[in-house]
Amino acid sequence: MIEDTRELDLRADPARAESVLEWETREANIEGVGEIAQRELVRHALRFNPAWLIVGEVRDGDAAREMLLAMQHGHPSLSTVHHHSALSAWKKLAQYVAQGAEAVDFPIAALLISDAVDFFVHLGRDRDGRRVVTEVCEVAGWNGAEVQLNRIFVPGADGRALPQPHLTDLRRTKLREHGFDDHLLLNAAGWWAP
Repeated sequence: MIEDTRELDLRADPARAESVLEWETREANIEGVGEIAQRELVRHALRFNPAWLIVGEVRDGDAAREMLLAMQHGHPSLSTVHHHSALSAWKKLAQYVAQGAEAVDFPIAALLISDAVDFFVHLGRDRDGRRVVTEVCEVAGWNGAEVQLNRIFVPGADGRALPQPHLTDLRRTKLREHGFDDHLLLNAAGWWAP
């Protein structure tokens, strides 16, 4: 678990505490030395061959690029990025990658994202103020300039995500192999509705 500031505190769960390493970035001291950036922590974490690599929030191009490269090489990974929707979150991630120290053109950043990321999930608040999943988009490819997405869940009137039958066959098969019941996508009112 890599974060700028510890927020998720996964070690607090007694069932997981022994298998979780939590690392925080460090600012440079007054002399301008001693900084430890997310990028360095991601690289170092990969040496441990983690079962899951979690980056609490990607905020810059170098961290975004390093995280995407880890994902592209098959490391099970999860990361967060602040944006207003799942449908457009890839653009913010691509902007970060296009602005880092090892910057690439925006279309190449989009290609990297399309190779590395499976889903974008957006969290929001429902009418009662509870945090809920509001939107899920499957990364379905790259058109030479942008990431192509399928909207799997879209925001409903109450703020909760409603299923859409747009999951690609390849991803559906992979999810089934890991226990996903794709019948959850068939109830237009959501899997929680009768």
